[in-house]
Amino acid sequence: MAVSIQKQFSTVETIQLLLKHREVLFSVISASDDVHGNAIPEMTFFRIVAEYQHSFSKDVRNEIALVFDVNNLLQAKIINDRKHTDNTTKLWFNSSVMEIFRLCKISLFRPMTQTTLKASMTPLWSVLKEIESQQISVTPGTEGYQDWLGEINHRITELLGNIKANISKLQQAGDIFQKEEKSTSITVTQQMYQEAAKLYRREVEPLRIFLNKSTRYEQGDGIYLTLESFAKLFSRFGDTESQSIINSFQIQYLELFEPIKKVSDNISVYLRKTKNAIVEHNAIQSAFEIIRNAYKTTLSHNKRNKYINYRELRELGASKSLTSISRISPCKLDKSPSYLNTVFNELAHRNSSQLNDSDERYLFEESVDSTTSKKIRHTLKLNAWISNLTWPLEKDYIRFAYNRLSAEWEEFSIPDLLEINSKLHTSPDYSVKLTSEYNVIENDKHRYEYRVRLLTSNEKR
Repeated sequence: MAVSIQKQFSTVETIQLLLKHREVLFSVISASDDVHGNAIPEMTFFRIVAEYQHSFSKDVRNEIALVFDVNNLLQAKIINDRKHTDNTTKLWFNSSVMEIFRLCKISLFRPMTQTTLKASMTPLWSVLKEIESQQISVTPGTEGYQDWLGEINHRITELLGNIKANISKLQQAGDIFQKEEKSTSITVTQQMYQEAAKLYRREVEPLRIFLNKSTRYEQGDGIYLTLESFAKLFSRFGDTESQSIINSFQIQYLELFEPIKKVSDNISVYLRKTKNAIVEHNAIQSAFEIIRNAYKTTLSHNKRNKYINYRELRELGASKSLTSISRISPCKLDKSPSYLNTVFNELAHRNSSQLNDSDERYLFEESVDSTTSKKIRHTLKLNAWISNLTWPLEKDYIRFAYNRLSAEWEEFSIPDLLEINSKLHTSPDYSVKLTSEYNVIENDKHRYEYRVRLLTSNEKR
């Protein structure tokens, strides 16, 4: 009696052949992501393999059938388990192997949602709590110390790599939305708007908040403040090497904030403009229906309806008569950073496709003159500098600002001190205390005489 023996490959051979026919695993990952897990129905897997091998020669089809045989994948540990649940046989794939194939295609990177980001922080928060409660060793060089040190380094590095990969994916998605902005089909526009809104809500906004250095969650601090806590602990333990590594991680996470903020701003501009376009289209469509219905009444045999009755067009008029609208109260546009950021995001989007040279000094000269552009940029930079600086208390802050800016900024001028003074007077974080002393700051162009002012901190509630 002849016995048929099915050829099986080792784990290394199987992975090599899977990489050769990686499109199958790409489809498997997409199918598993649709159901938010690593398991797919066995029949779905068979269909994916059959569709893939259809276009190959007989020898290649035999090779594909052997490597993607379920028993071969089970013994090679590509599939962890095969179970019959809910009247369906499902295959659970090894997540470690799937992560290798996710690296081969950027669109398959696992999305970093708010839940995923918080879950990635849980091990770090847990280690901090155990250190504070003295449940683990805090003596450098001991076995217990090395265990938790290796664990947090692994978690931080893995999270950093996942975030970098997702930012690359989101940047590509943002470019696609910008290219589809001029679509003439309202159906396509609405679908793209829904996709962009979902992407912004689930992935972009949570990641932007996560990378903000001042973020705190209910369960614990954000990634920047958590790393700062670890750096302080290593300094206290005398572990300068680990402290240096954590500080380098902090810098890398900070550098990721600007790219995700740019993606967030671009998608936000796209959503706002697309929503306005959809609203305008719906309004035009509604008006067209009203006019068409009014016109249809003139096509009847009743000669009295020869002309369109204006009463049927009342819905097209204003909801309130012009005489009932009161005078619009005046409004003041403040030159605040948030307002100017919104303006520049819109201007950058309109001009970036028309400029061959991306010189930031003249990025908006087609919208405003170059002199005004430089002044606005200078004001933005100065406001950001004022907000980010930790000001010394009980010192002449005007002299302090002059010494710092004159050494760091080539474009600094003494009149900038007036704006700094005004900004700090209205700051909720500080109070200004006048003294009886006077001081003078001057150069070749300007002379500034002022009364010495000191800063005191306002306690935040």
